[in-house]
Amino acid sequence: WVLEDSGHLDVGDLPLVVQPAIARLAFGGEASVGAGDPVRNVQAVNAAVALDPVSLAFGGVPSGSGQTRTLDMTVTNLGGQYDTFDLSISGQPDGVSYSVNPATLSLEAGESAVVQVTMTASRGAFGPQQAYLEVAGCQGSSNCEPAAHAALFTLMK
Repeated sequence: WVLEDSGHLDVGDLPLVVQPAIARLAFGGEASVGAGDPVRNVQAVNAAVALDPVSLAFGGVPSGSGQTRTLDMTVTNLGGQYDTFDLSISGQPDGVSYSVNPATLSLEAGESAVVQVTMTASRGAFGPQQAYLEVAGCQGSSNCEPAAHAALFTLMK
């Protein structure tokens, strides 16, 4: 791997464009293959926040049970300064409802906190149900930037 002065990271036949879009991101931009066809947006390698575990599986839930299950997730501020993180759920499926509490965390650099993610099954729901826990770093402003996400999964059986 070679980082050229031009801002391109050469990884053999796969050049990556390096753009310091925000201070928290180490690498961002577009990856290209062959003749320069865009493939995908390359995400940060120096993340602002860590999630543990990186995804939550609520297991198999009997259809019609209307069960509620809550799991813990640890959020750690990996940035070099105090930050506020907004947490939300995206892609809510029809068969279950996911929620996160608290929805906002304020953490010093290196500090961690536990949030609870709750799954509530709809009566009669069936099959795989998936959504995402989205975490945005705000650094004291109302212009929050995406920082991490975690998959949430439940199998209604």
